[in-house]
Amino acid sequence: MATATGAATRERVVAEAVRRFGTDGFSATSLDDVAGGAGIRKQSLLYHFPSKEDLLEAAALHAAAVVFETLDGALRHDDPGGLDRLDALVSAVHALANERTDVIGLIREVARVGPPLSDRVASALQPLVDAAAQWLQAAMDAGEVRRQDPRSALLTIYSAVVGHLTESSVRRVLAGESSSETTQSELVSFLRAALAPDPKLPDIRCATFVRAEPAAVYELFTTGIDRWFTTGAEVDPVEGGAIVWRWRDWGPDRVTAEARGTVLAAEPGRRFAFRWGEQEGEYATTVEVTFEQRDDCTVVRVRDFGYRPTPMGAEALMECAAGWGEALTLLKHCAESCIS
Repeated sequence: MATATGAATRERVVAEAVRRFGTDGFSATSLDDVAGGAGIRKQSLLYHFPSKEDLLEAAALHAAAVVFETLDGALRHDDPGGLDRLDALVSAVHALANERTDVIGLIREVARVGPPLSDRVASALQPLVDAAAQWLQAAMDAGEVRRQDPRSALLTIYSAVVGHLTESSVRRVLAGESSSETTQSELVSFLRAALAPDPKLPDIRCATFVRAEPAAVYELFTTGIDRWFTTGAEVDPVEGGAIVWRWRDWGPDRVTAEARGTVLAAEPGRRFAFRWGEQEGEYATTVEVTFEQRDDCTVVRVRDFGYRPTPMGAEALMECAAGWGEALTLLKHCAESCIS
């Protein structure tokens, strides 16, 4: 019974400390204030917490647990996925800030105090941070979020959300007396814009039907490319191998050029992929060529993707779209006239 009573007293003291430290600040709050608010004598408080710093640590870890439970619960039980998750996050933090201003205030107070207490609170929130970073990484991989360092993105989100909720005086000066719903909506819009994936140009896709076996067409496309398309090409058809395609006095404009790349996949008779244009930097793209058996013939499909929405990227897209169509025509002619 005594143990249960002691635990209840400790919880009451911690709750009062959260309220006092989070509302009035650590320096402005005395142990007498906390003891009086908890309805006990100061000596009883010191039995549980020998110093004011010990009490601050307990209160800070309790506040961290409240934050963890609120955000983790909101995201786990009602996760819409993608960038819509931002609405759930901001709504949960907004509700917490409205209902528990003391908790938000105490988290800020801990940041002012600094290590080692801030490190303890950060450790308590680490699983939440790790889960959020994993979500961002997965969203980036799925193309739902702009690629960037996920933890840097989290810092941006944290700074925007917490600053928005806690710097009320600054918010009033900058945003006036806008309603809570309006400012919350604008915050979500800001975060969406910061995380939205970069727009993309369409992929180049083309195909042709070649009356030759896939293995022969594959060889012609890789190491035999000088027979129909380039002059002095160097191709190492293994994963990680180098590609150098060269043209001399090519076409009606007598173009002399060079393109370098790296082989990403080399599956003889089936698939060849490489990344090229990296020396240009602005529009490096990935090319995937597949060779599909169709009776005793081959369907060759080319996909060239990753063009960026810049003037240089758009120009490269138009040039390569025409170039790949011409290349497949030449490949077909060479394969059917020289192999078959």
